[in-house]
Amino acid sequence: MSIHSQQSPSFGHQLREIRRRWVGKQLVLALSVGCTEAAVCFWEQNRRLPTSETLQRLEQFLTGAGVPAGELSTLKAAHCAAMLQRRAPGPSTLLEAAAHAL
Repeated sequence: MSIHSQQSPSFGHQLREIRRRWVGKQLVLALSVGCTEAAVCFWEQNRRLPTSETLQRLEQFLTGAGVPAGELSTLKAAHCAAMLQRRAPGPSTLLEAAAHAL
C-alpha cells in the first residue's frame, strides 16, 4: 500500500474534532480567538482558512485549553497544506509527499 493512498484529515475536520473534545461550542472558540462563529463554521467546513495571525491566536487558545502539542502540530501542518493547495492549480506529487511526511 502506498503512503499516497491515505489522505490526512483536512484542516477543517481536525479543527472540528479538537474543538469538540477540548472547547465545546463554536461560539466559545470564536470569542476566544476574536472572530465570528460563522468564521469557525466556514473553517470546519473547509470553505475558508484562518489567516496566519488568527491561526496563532487559535494555537495560543488551544494550548491554554490543554490540547496536546502533537495535535496542534498536525493542525498547523494541515493548515499549511490547505494554503498550498489553494495557491497551486491541481494536485502536486511534491505537495502530497510533503503533507504525508508531516
